[in-house]
Amino acid sequence: MASIFRPRRSAGSALLAAALGLASFALPASADAQNFPAAAWKPLVRGGVRLADPPGDAGSAPDVVSDPMTGGAAAYFAGDANFLYLRLRINDAVLQAPADFKAFGWVCLIDTDGNLASHELSIGVLGSTDVVELRRNTSPQNDGSPADISELLVKSYPASTHARAVAASSMVSGDADSFIDWAVARVDLGIANQTPFRLACGSSSDAQSLAGDLISDKGALTLAGLVADPIALYGGTCLYDCLDSGAPCDVGVGACLATGLIQCDGLTRSCDAFPGEPGTETCNGIDDDCNGETDENFGLGMPCDVGIGACVASGVLVCTGDETTSECNVTPGTPVPEMCNGIDDDCDGETDEDFDVGVACTSGLGACEAAGVKVCSGPNTTQCDAQPGIPEAEACNGIDDDCDGVVDNGLGLGDLCMVGVGACLAQGVVVCDASFGTTCNAMPGLPANETCNGVDDDCNGVTDEGCADTDGDGLTDAEEALLGTDPNDADTDDDGVPDGAEPSMAEDTDGDGLINALDPDSDADGLFDGTEMGYGCDDPATNPAAMTCVPDGDLGATTTDPTKADTDGGGKLDGLEDADHDGVLDPGETNPNDPSDDAYACFKDVDCGNPVSGSVCEAGACVPGCRGEGGNGCPYGEVCSSSDVSRGVCAPAPNECAKDADCGAADSGRVCDIPARLCQAGCRGAAGNGCPAGSFCTSETSTPGVCAPEPTVGFEGNGVFCEAAGAGRGRRTGGVPFALVLGLAAFVVRRLSRRAS
Repeated sequence: MASIFRPRRSAGSALLAAALGLASFALPASADAQNFPAAAWKPLVRGGVRLADPPGDAGSAPDVVSDPMTGGAAAYFAGDANFLYLRLRINDAVLQAPADFKAFGWVCLIDTDGNLASHELSIGVLGSTDVVELRRNTSPQNDGSPADISELLVKSYPASTHARAVAASSMVSGDADSFIDWAVARVDLGIANQTPFRLACGSSSDAQSLAGDLISDKGALTLAGLVADPIALYGGTCLYDCLDSGAPCDVGVGACLATGLIQCDGLTRSCDAFPGEPGTETCNGIDDDCNGETDENFGLGMPCDVGIGACVASGVLVCTGDETTSECNVTPGTPVPEMCNGIDDDCDGETDEDFDVGVACTSGLGACEAAGVKVCSGPNTTQCDAQPGIPEAEACNGIDDDCDGVVDNGLGLGDLCMVGVGACLAQGVVVCDASFGTTCNAMPGLPANETCNGVDDDCNGVTDEGCADTDGDGLTDAEEALLGTDPNDADTDDDGVPDGAEPSMAEDTDGDGLINALDPDSDADGLFDGTEMGYGCDDPATNPAAMTCVPDGDLGATTTDPTKADTDGGGKLDGLEDADHDGVLDPGETNPNDPSDDAYACFKDVDCGNPVSGSVCEAGACVPGCRGEGGNGCPYGEVCSSSDVSRGVCAPAPNECAKDADCGAADSGRVCDIPARLCQAGCRGAAGNGCPAGSFCTSETSTPGVCAPEPTVGFEGNGVFCEAAGAGRGRRTGGVPFALVLGLAAFVVRRLSRRAS
């Protein structure tokens, strides 16, 4: 192409110029650009064929188009003695208001040296500022890119005098088209007469480069494919350069392509070939319908898949052998047995269909329960995807807060409880309260006037206040009458412990028939209660002749529990650890408060405690346990797992029941709360379980009562209780006046409360 650019015209060209009456002359810089040509526009051509551009390849105003119906071009040029004029056809209006162009750019790049690696000049309209700019490319990229920017502004012209919009007489794609014309002074352009140059035109955002809609009907992206045939300035006009007249050219595309020769006389330039007739497009690698696209209706090269699930294979569309359509060029894979992995392994269109994936499920218990769905956990297994909540402390609210599968456990619900004091004492069970804590559901009785009867009648926590305590032992005479102690003897059992200080005074700890207040060795461990509690024997009320008091040798420095035969639980009775029974830890003796030194030889269960101690002799050592027969059993309220002479373990008596027999033996002191189906402490006067030996039931019917120690109304001086003549009897094991039951029950509870405090 460099051969067409030359410093001077040939003789033939000079004759052409002379024939056109065009002489070379200087152009004034002040030439008026408002006189745009009316009918002198010549189309830009490439290979003798008018430049064309399809609609829709750019948005709105920057979309440059040609009208194929009228044979019109997408770009034109003209010239006179003062100006070079350029024109583009736009698929829209280019003005947004009179004399105000839309904020786009339209530009033509100019090649003057025949080297299409870069352009030298650009002339464009910048709509955002309504100016026409002549620019020079001072730093060419030399890669043939039309986006190469012309950096240097040579001259700027107001669009009001050097640009205009003209309505087109036809439309291309359904909306009004317009032409945008602009002019640049030839004196500023700096291109000499008869010097050929080429234009590459289109739209742009900045009018400094060609980076919008490139005028091309063949997809060219570089200057070599975009520039038009050369033109040149001749005196007072601008003409086609005809140096290559007679050179080969072609018209049409695809199967319609035809070749000919360029015909040029300066005023016109064309290719004398005629394109072929379009045919029907088939899938054969040829542009049969001559629209510039090959096999465009068959999606060739588009990604495609065949098969389903794991059998899917990916390829691209290719022509079929009969050229009628396209097909995917791959073969699907081979199915395998279905696994639980989120893949359709057997290629049947269903994923993991042999497993319960997606089925609703829950994880966790109680308040921690969370809902989820089943998901794969392995090739052949599933699991619930729910994450259980975090357990909290159990509240009394009907909810399993600690998430252990049990509602409101550990709160004592259903346990027997008492409210009130004295005669107002009432029994109930533990229930939830409004603040999610627990409370006793019993209603205390109503206070009455206090009388000297051993009962706290006015329910103030003090029994028989103001009543006589003849012996000054801390118990009123009325209390002692109910209890069976001597109101005139402060230490009835002569163990050194005042009657009012006796531990659990109304209970019979060792089950020997004597309540603790009358039993100098309440737990039958071989040590008198006074010795265990740190008392001396110097109280005037303590009778030394009774031989039931041994003073504590270390004055209380070492004490043990007089209601627990083995205080340290090590398996050896307190009386065996303190071998000389003086209350002092002597050399050679074991410590009754240290279980680690308790191992000692035993021969039979009785060596390990009383019959309800829960301790038996095994392999010469006392160990926790029980026997169903022929040995020691369990404390009251517990049952043995053994039913014969073999060793068993003690455990709380069953709490679920349907009848009293489910709660223990007939003398167990436990009955069944039928509505609640729960075992609880109590007794029945008839048709149910009664009380253990040494106690009586406060009920004479099948209505549940409570077991209470059997009191006496008289004292014979030998530790044996007797009952008042003619007194009525309730159900009991030793005979107790029923008239004393209510007062005695209140007394027992009060004394237990006092000792606990």
